[in-house]
Parts: sequence; C-alpha cells; structure tokens
Amino acid sequence: MPVPYDDTFASTAQYWAMHITLFGSGIALWRELLDHPPHWTGQVLAGGALTFLHMGLLGAVLTLADRPLFLQHLTSSQVWGLTPLQDQQLGGSLMWVPGIGFFLWSALRSLAHLWKSLEPARPA
Repeated sequence: MPVPYDDTFASTAQYWAMHITLFGSGIALWRELLDHPPHWTGQVLAGGALTFLHMGLLGAVLTLADRPLFLQHLTSSQVWGLTPLQDQQLGGSLMWVPGIGFFLWSALRSLAHLWKSLEPARPA
C-alpha cells in the first residue's frame, strides 16, 4: 500500500504511530507463536500461516517488481550504494526468504510442544 505508506511521511505523529503499531503487533504475534498452551496449537498455526502468506506475498511483490513502488525511498537508497529498485528488492527478499524460515521454525516448535504434551507421563 504505497500511498498510505507515503502519507506517513507527511506527519511525524503518523510516522511514529505506524512504527509503534507495527512493532506492537509484531511483538503480540510472536509472543503467541512462541508461547502458547498446547490446546491452542491449531489456532496459532492458522494465524502463523495467514501471516506468513501475506508477508511472503508482499515480499515476493517487492522482490519481483520491475520498478520502485515507494516514492519516499527514491532518494534515500543511494547512501547505501543501491538504486531504489535494488533497495526495494533487497527488503522484499529479506521478508520473503528468511521470513519463511522463521515461520516454519515457529510452526515446528509448536508441533513439537503439542507432541510432547500428548505423550503419557512416565513414572519417576
């Protein structure tokens, strides 16, 4: 959503509100993905899968785009020796590829905890 994103640069309050809400929602999501009771595993896996899908799709769109999508970054990437398109593609590929790994790891971790909780207790 390039237009709403670009709008956040018009106001310091909007800019920080965007970053605080993104950070807060990220903390809330990962808290649930990493620390939940075993009986919530299905809901957590579904929420993680939906988040992974939209994050992966956005990463793919940013990576495979043939032009920069965000006007605000047309002049900010040269400092890093990147064209605006290279900067966008780098960000998209980091969302897309490592993002898959983190979500897969959290899903496997949840399934392992569920499996452990289903094992009968062994006498000492």
